[in-house]
Amino acid sequence: MMASNSNLVIGSEVSHYALDITSLSELEETQKKDIKILKVMHCNQLTSLNGADAFPNLIELNCSSNQIHVVDHVFGLKKLVVLDLSCNNISSVPDLSTLSSLESLNLSHNRITDLQGLSHVNYIE
Repeated sequence: MMASNSNLVIGSEVSHYALDITSLSELEETQKKDIKILKVMHCNQLTSLNGADAFPNLIELNCSSNQIHVVDHVFGLKKLVVLDLSCNNISSVPDLSTLSSLESLNLSHNRITDLQGLSHVNYIE
């Protein structure tokens, strides 16, 4: 069930604010392969990145200000350059070395105690 307070689609960029979803798999975008920038922010029920791998051409994923606990379902996003998971409930970060294009990773305002596997990332906030 999706109750969107704000939805913005511009070219290959899609932004959602304050949706009533628990994972990205609940997004109803029909042309997921064409989306390059996906912003899903301030969704108080969003706890999972499940479904992110359905957007294979993403270069930017912003899921800040949610309730995400685990960084997963992004390992197949080979074109991903920017990943913003700030302001969530993440406590550890897995090895993200498969994200060879990743240049910017924002994990600020989380509960992280373990940053193993991030040596390939050029910029960490």
